[in-house]
Amino acid sequence: MELTTQQQTTAFLLAFILGIALSLMYIVICVVRKLSPPGRKELFFGDIVWMIFVSLVNFLFAVSQTDGRIRFYSAAAEIMAFILLWLTAGRLLLKGTDAVKSFIWKLKTKMRKLISALLGKIVVFRERKKIFEKK
Repeated sequence: MELTTQQQTTAFLLAFILGIALSLMYIVICVVRKLSPPGRKELFFGDIVWMIFVSLVNFLFAVSQTDGRIRFYSAAAEIMAFILLWLTAGRLLLKGTDAVKSFIWKLKTKMRKLISALLGKIVVFRERKKIFEKK
């Protein structure tokens, strides 16, 4: 049995929303990877888990919306939404992540220098105090 125009339109819009949701999830994963780079094994297994998850979600979407058949228009809508969001908000967020990471690194360096200087002064003060007490 063929899908009605309303069912096809609903499937197209839901596929577009699904593409946006998957793109947002992927952007979050990329931001986390930028802030805390994984090792080679973690990266490999993370990518495998991501591919399995996306495949399962797409399978369940196809079963629920298009009678278990993969339709070109739903796949096109999902891919289009994913690419559009990735090329716009995704790139901006990743560049923003670089700026935040750089700011945090500079702040951490300044705090480390400040704490080292403060601890150095405390050590010098204690040493002077010990010298004066021994006499």
